[in-house]
Amino acid sequence: MKKYHKLADSANTLPENVAESLTLLLQNPTIHAARMLAVTLAEALLQAEADAICGPRYKNDPDRQFYRWGSQPGYVCVAAVKTPITRPRVRTKDGKEVQLETYKMLQNEDTLCEETLNLVLVGVSCRNHAQAVEAVCGRSVSASSVSRRIKRAAAEKLKELMERDLSELDIVAVVIDGKVLGKGHMVIVALGVDAEGRKWVLGVWPGATENAEVAKALLADLLRRGLKAEEGLLFVVDGSRALRKAIKEVFGDKAVVQRCVRHKMENVLSHLPDRWKVEAERRLKAAWGMEGYDEAKEAMDGVLRWLKRLNEGAARSLEEGLEETLTLHRLGVRGELRRSLRTTNLIESCLSLGQRICGRVSRWRDVRQVMRWCGLWLVEAEKRMRRVRGWRGLLELKQRLREAVASPSIFNYT
Repeated sequence: MKKYHKLADSANTLPENVAESLTLLLQNPTIHAARMLAVTLAEALLQAEADAICGPRYKNDPDRQFYRWGSQPGYVCVAAVKTPITRPRVRTKDGKEVQLETYKMLQNEDTLCEETLNLVLVGVSCRNHAQAVEAVCGRSVSASSVSRRIKRAAAEKLKELMERDLSELDIVAVVIDGKVLGKGHMVIVALGVDAEGRKWVLGVWPGATENAEVAKALLADLLRRGLKAEEGLLFVVDGSRALRKAIKEVFGDKAVVQRCVRHKMENVLSHLPDRWKVEAERRLKAAWGMEGYDEAKEAMDGVLRWLKRLNEGAARSLEEGLEETLTLHRLGVRGELRRSLRTTNLIESCLSLGQRICGRVSRWRDVRQVMRWCGLWLVEAEKRMRRVRGWRGLLELKQRLREAVASPSIFNYT
């Protein structure tokens, strides 16, 4: 309460209209009172600038270059709406209008866009946005205005994300996975993990991981923006052959690939009847859970022999890319860090936020709309990301990747 008393004392030194509004706010601290104070303060600031340009009122000045020209209705951006005010007008001696810098600053619609996005991110749909704003601010806003603000702000978020300089990031691992939005729209998201365990959204591209050209464009754009690969990078991917081929073509021997064991398990189990799925899952988890590479490889060979007796399709599915599911074993990564990097689950929390934010979109018109919403949710998701579990082992992993780059034949499975 002390700070409120100090504000009340200082109100005596303010202009009379501002002091009255501030006193009202202290006596009745509501959103409406705060908005009234904001309007009164804006008008006082505009009047102060007009006085600074034109000089004191009612004082004859033969050297005066500017003079007052009455007032007219205007608006300033307060919270999430345009709020009407009365603004003074200033002209030069030859009758040209003078733009008040304060008025230009108070009309900055970036504030409106940010406030609109904040409501969208907490779950307010575009359809209900006007009602929510009217309940808080006492004024409404049209649905078309809400749509324009979201487009503008989301496009800026996407531009910020896609033009980010990656040269300053010490990325050790890159996780790539896809996300389906609506019907017929899919995007690929790349998430980077730096040497201190922090997660960074590297980019998002329209298309599927099964599309080789899209995958190559994705990876080439990472290099263009400065992604460092000279000391080796670990890529965690699903079972897409096109993505695996694109990684090889773009990064060559600088890339080491870890196949997502969760995707691999789903592929294997899809070939088996229900009565064998539980046992197959238990054996696969036990094999991937072995500490050393030799023990894990021996256990996986045993699972492979067992599957060949049950179902040839399941055995072929496991055999394809089997060595890449043991990449972390070969690198000597253990414990929590291995559990974090052996699947694409790192990116799932990021994608799940996209489902919550984009779930209210009932119609996806085109790829530009898809990309705008993706940029919006990914920038917001990055703020909420925590460090990777077991991140203290990333420096050792970085050293192992250097060794792998120096001896690429170790990971040459073909």
